[in-house]
Amino acid sequence: MEEKIIQITGLTHFYNKTKDQPVLQDIEWEIKKGEFVSIQGRSGSGKSTILHIIGGLLTPSEGYINVDGMRINGLKEKKLALFRLKSIGFVFQSYHLFQNMTALKNVEEPLFYSGVKRKYRKEIAQEMLSKVGLEDKINSPVQELSGGQQQRVSIARALINDPDIILADEPTGNLDGLTEQEIIDLFVYMNKSLNKTLIVVTHNDSVADCASVKMKLHEGKLVERKTGGGIVKEYTESNKISMEP
Repeated sequence: MEEKIIQITGLTHFYNKTKDQPVLQDIEWEIKKGEFVSIQGRSGSGKSTILHIIGGLLTPSEGYINVDGMRINGLKEKKLALFRLKSIGFVFQSYHLFQNMTALKNVEEPLFYSGVKRKYRKEIAQEMLSKVGLEDKINSPVQELSGGQQQRVSIARALINDPDIILADEPTGNLDGLTEQEIIDLFVYMNKSLNKTLIVVTHNDSVADCASVKMKLHEGKLVERKTGGGIVKEYTESNKISMEP
């Protein structure tokens, strides 16, 4: 039996105090370890909201969410911050990088909060940037990098603490077609070769078609669940993804 890594029970969320219009309504959902899940739906359907709840950035109005056997809603802020740091990697459409810092310093940042000693942080961050094809951009300020390169820095930062779960919110939304495909390939690499559980909110059918499980949200409800074929190619060091700018 495949191991459940996320279990959502009776999840409902309201943004207004009158609680007359739920953003999410009666969500029941289990995600297995190692799945690549896409979530699609119209703007306002609750896609980003459910992603933020899974990542501990938002507390649901009702219901429960267990991640790797631990109920995260109800955790005190210090334990919740530790959960986010160790268990979750976040990738956002707008990158959320420190623009005046180098790629290396951006990727090192989570290691500082994890208590990794300075002499090891640089080595670990350099190795991760190399994995995403940015070994020649390590000391470049982020503001000098292209959108695709910045997203790869964001992905390297998401992976740096070796979390089991990667959450991505429209990760290809600001990218051109060629760069978009490179990022899609990188997500497949994370899932297939690094065995990360991926949950990706996207409007992009090319991204969704890579997922092993495709979900659809409509007016706050899960209305569709398809098991996709996904991409089965293994991305290893011997067939490393081309990451030309």
